[in-house]
Amino acid sequence: MKSDGKAFIHAHASLSGRDMSVIGGHLFGGTVNNTCEMVFLVPEGLTFERKVLIEGEPPRFCPEKK
Repeated sequence: MKSDGKAFIHAHASLSGRDMSVIGGHLFGGTVNNTCEMVFLVPEGLTFERKVLIEGEPPRFCPEKK
């Protein structure tokens, strides 16, 4: 969740090229042509919040039991 209480999607993607090579990592944006297959898993009993654990470092996702 963002600090304003709105949901934040943290998406990963695996993409293939015409030569069958694969590139993967964080998905920040893109355009889908032809098809798009997605799987969303929502862990029961957990929430994830971004927190700064060490001053000066970017926030990290921290799971917490509900």
